[in-house]
Amino acid sequence: MAAEALVEEKQLKRTQNGSLSTLVPTQRETPSLHQLSQASSSFNDDDSLFANAPSQPPARVSIASPRKHEQTLDEPVDTRPCKKRKLAPEPVTQQSSPPETPRPPTASLYSQQCDGLFIIHHNRKYQPWFNKHNVPYGAQYELARLLKAGRLSPENLDYTFVTSLGGLSNVAAVALVEQRAGTSNGKSLSTRLYKAFDAERDANRPWIEQDLEESCLSATDSPDSCLSGHTDDPTWFGGKITYRAKLCWTKGGFEMQLEKPELGPSNRFARKWGSMRFLRVKIGWDLKKMAHRVVEFFQQPIVLNGRVFRAFDEKDGTVFCFMTNERMSNSRIPQVEVDELGLGRMGVLELIQWHNPLRQNRKQAMAKWASRLALGLSTSVPGPVLNAQDIIPISDIVSKQGSDMTDGAGLANQATLRAIKEQLGLDHIPSAVQVRVDGNKGLIVQKLADSLDDDMQVWLRSSMTKVKRPEPSTDRAQRTIDLLRVAHPRFGAMLSPEVIINLNHNGVPVTALKLLMQVSLVELTAPLIAWSQYQDKTPLDELVDLWIATYKKGSVGGQRAARHKVATSRMRGYQSAKEEDDLDEDEDELALEESTPWWADEFSGQPSTLEETVLYYLSAGFDPRLCWVLAEKLRQMIKASIDNHRKKCRIDVQKAVTAFIVPDETGILKPGEVFFQSSLSILSADGFDCNVIKGPILITRHPCKLPSDIRKWEAVDCFALRDLKDVIVMSTQGERRAADYLSGGDYDGDKALMIWEKTIVEPFVNADLRFADPPEGIEDNFEVKNELVSEFLERAPEGSPQHLKELQGTLLNGITNTGTVGLYSTFHSVACYTLGYDNEETKRLAYMFCMILDGAKTGKQVLRSVFIKDSRRYGGDAKLKWLHRLKEAKKNTNSSTEFKTDYVQRPKGMGTFVIEDLQAFAAEVANSEQERVDGAFKWPGEGGIPHDADLKAPWLDALARTADPAVGHILERDLERIRLHVEEQYVLAEKDAKFTKKPITERQDALRARSLAFITGPKMWGEEGAELSAMWTEEALESVRASYAYVYDCNARLCKGRYSRFPFDVAARTLCRIKAKAVGRETHLAGFVADRMKLMSW
Repeated sequence: MAAEALVEEKQLKRTQNGSLSTLVPTQRETPSLHQLSQASSSFNDDDSLFANAPSQPPARVSIASPRKHEQTLDEPVDTRPCKKRKLAPEPVTQQSSPPETPRPPTASLYSQQCDGLFIIHHNRKYQPWFNKHNVPYGAQYELARLLKAGRLSPENLDYTFVTSLGGLSNVAAVALVEQRAGTSNGKSLSTRLYKAFDAERDANRPWIEQDLEESCLSATDSPDSCLSGHTDDPTWFGGKITYRAKLCWTKGGFEMQLEKPELGPSNRFARKWGSMRFLRVKIGWDLKKMAHRVVEFFQQPIVLNGRVFRAFDEKDGTVFCFMTNERMSNSRIPQVEVDELGLGRMGVLELIQWHNPLRQNRKQAMAKWASRLALGLSTSVPGPVLNAQDIIPISDIVSKQGSDMTDGAGLANQATLRAIKEQLGLDHIPSAVQVRVDGNKGLIVQKLADSLDDDMQVWLRSSMTKVKRPEPSTDRAQRTIDLLRVAHPRFGAMLSPEVIINLNHNGVPVTALKLLMQVSLVELTAPLIAWSQYQDKTPLDELVDLWIATYKKGSVGGQRAARHKVATSRMRGYQSAKEEDDLDEDEDELALEESTPWWADEFSGQPSTLEETVLYYLSAGFDPRLCWVLAEKLRQMIKASIDNHRKKCRIDVQKAVTAFIVPDETGILKPGEVFFQSSLSILSADGFDCNVIKGPILITRHPCKLPSDIRKWEAVDCFALRDLKDVIVMSTQGERRAADYLSGGDYDGDKALMIWEKTIVEPFVNADLRFADPPEGIEDNFEVKNELVSEFLERAPEGSPQHLKELQGTLLNGITNTGTVGLYSTFHSVACYTLGYDNEETKRLAYMFCMILDGAKTGKQVLRSVFIKDSRRYGGDAKLKWLHRLKEAKKNTNSSTEFKTDYVQRPKGMGTFVIEDLQAFAAEVANSEQERVDGAFKWPGEGGIPHDADLKAPWLDALARTADPAVGHILERDLERIRLHVEEQYVLAEKDAKFTKKPITERQDALRARSLAFITGPKMWGEEGAELSAMWTEEALESVRASYAYVYDCNARLCKGRYSRFPFDVAARTLCRIKAKAVGRETHLAGFVADRMKLMSW
């Protein structure tokens, strides 16, 4: 009997030694037949899945892969005798089938907790056929995702379909899968319409990249070409695909949902081993209270489509899993096997050994060692490749008191920085670049007095070295300069509440802050309504000025670049201004191919963002005085900005810059002196154009929680530093590192905010430096769990049964520490409000926050007794009213929120809190400014905005031609059909008009469906179901149809008293074309040229 056989069977446990496996026999409890049947039902055994398959599958033959770094899951199942080690119990041979068990519901059919492993999705019926017929990884992944989501049934996958995917590219195979699942439009649209969205799809769809990666990684002559330097495109690099899943809890236990893969930033690990080898698993909020169980969950193998993933790092609630050299056996009882035939993969311990070897870093604290894995996962772009001898170690500059004055900053010669400039296509050589080089992290700053003729060299300080090796690495991935950010200063700043509190405490009066708030709001709105006031300019001049003001106000160029260049946007400093990160990500809508946030509707031509829509209409020649839709879009854009200022208590300072801070290598700057030179002309404190800032300045960095975290220093001109631009150079003289005064900063990539606005600089007085020193006894609030690497190796030696599990426990320890940082930030705010900004208890909580922030590296955790005490005193249900308002404003700037009444009360005698004072003033200023803006959009007379005769002309001209006896009766019939189609679409649009509070992708999809229905009717001559005569060209139909939509809306306005957006929602491009022709001298651009010009910098 099977059960009796299992009584004597010994459980096999796997232990790792590099990529090898060892077997440790142990006793285990006898399973029942019911347990056996449950184990076998962990796989989908639906025989109908391969109704068309041969009755006996062909023999499975192992094919040795020629790839050095094999990245696909397409190896056939090997039945030859080979060296394989079983990692789970052997299957029991049975003559009869096990008792049938009820099929679980679709949602949990593929996620199963089995004996010692977790299966996301695996089907022992069709996985061998996937392997045999070389079905690409992308198609396998999408099939698993769609099956788990219930959008595809196993009955949809017959043998013929599976074999049809074999040998195809990822692009082609995934397209077939989507068509089979009904998740794409496929061929239902004309080729022209479907291709209209190519740019949007290509910016995020990963399958072209997946094919390129597999091609590069399989090349025997250049297997490292994913790192950059591809023969066909030297600027291309791999690792830009993100595979994601989400772990949540259901009634049946843990459940893992697969999400759509998409293009995103790259990192060293993904470039070296391939994107598909890494799976990012987001931990759901419902699992925060069971963190230890989550850690235990990730200490087991995780199976997806026959391949085994193992967790190796965690950051911000996301666990990173690596596809190892193991695979799932095709037996009825789950087993994991290690294939030692040299298929080009490695175990998770080999990955760790390659990146951060334990034995070579024995003296490091284990927590700090674990944090170094993040170096390989940092978002980066591959830069130049250095020779091993050109990576030169140098010592740090250390003060007599022992402070590291150059902590985190090395040097690079001009040849290196010039190569980076050319590779990235920058406008000028950067003075500093944040990098990762092998096991080193930090900034490389331009070496002064250097020659351009030298070979590329970098000088790395000991403070930059995070991973130690016995000798320099010869691996190309570890000799490549990974680029994180280049020196890219951002001029102008919005003062955060923390900075405002500090400024007010240190002498800046609230009246000065109110003045800045009022000025910043007026400066924002004034150029956007100037067209309604000035009479000495022609209307065309005003429209051009309005176009420029809108472009700058909305940061349109940065938003466009961030959408198009997702892999390099962070490195280049682009910022997508509108990201709805707080939307629920649980749902994965698959009914139709989903749009990408903030991309234009290519059916109608309508842009997605307000700012780009205003620019689009202005470019066509529309005037807000004469176009209701343009006027309303512009008014809503300004209103949103005013609301943003009101709710976020926003104070903008123009005479400010945020930039990298770097140490003064020359030693010329005195303590308290800084040097900043801009590569562009900027305004000095007195309002004159300059490049070098001189005079008193304020400087700070995030977080700003102590009175001493903003310092008033002196900006000076220094000829010896004139080669350094767009970075803030700080003195290396004195007792203490200058950056250390700014909430414990260093030079490994920290950015500082420098302000030279006289209104707040002059009254500011530096706080006592005692705040920059930790309070006595602060260490007593923590317990230290931080053994050395050497101690860990003694406790869990390499090769021992517990080594991998204990190592994963350390690497994933961050899961158990979530939430404390945010809580102590709030505790500090409460203490600041109730006790005072300079109170010793407020100071203690500020240091608690900073020390918890570094807890992952130091191994320090807050004592439970301390946390409970602080929670009772500064936590609870009560909230800070001002802080609650700011948080609500971040969630939804266009909604009003009813606030609770159980707020923390400020003690009498402390006066009005500065943020509350400013919030009340912000409401007054915003209301006043909104009235001024509303006045600009009022038109004299009863009729308001007149109708646009240019947009009416095509329809009226067509009506006039019906008088022609030769074609009049035919044309009249055609116009009637156009009229009926437009009016039908108008009515449908009216029914579904209220969706402005939906997520952006839902709004875009609704508008696209509406515009698609509009432009596909009535059917032209030659199309199936033709409704019009042969006299119509496509362009003529578009013009007349769009024109009548405008005419009908104008007539509807007479009845309803208001216009709608309908004509422009469904036919913006056509209406803009009509207008541009009427204005005259219109310019014609191919779409790809226009798209390229949109990405040019201003």
